[in-house]
Amino acid sequence: MKLIAHRGLMFGSDKTNENAPYQIESALDKGFDAEVDFRIVNDKFFLGHDEPTYEIDPEFLHKKGLWIHAKNWEALEWLSDTQLHYFWHQ
Repeated sequence: MKLIAHRGLMFGSDKTNENAPYQIESALDKGFDAEVDFRIVNDKFFLGHDEPTYEIDPEFLHKKGLWIHAKNWEALEWLSDTQLHYFWHQ
């Protein structure tokens, strides 16, 4: 069985810490996989559910255990040229 921390959260909703890189790393360090919300805006990479909140280096997305939710078309296009674990839905 895999335990997946939704937006990096392990213990329920927390708008302050969801998708925060430190929260995601904490979940991964504790043995969880983590679903993250990813988007590209103006050629910059971001995590964030409703908006681009945390700018990241694209290497962050290569962490083992991530389930990457493409939140916009630019993110989906970029991910399609990788071997990363990702999904998209409307």
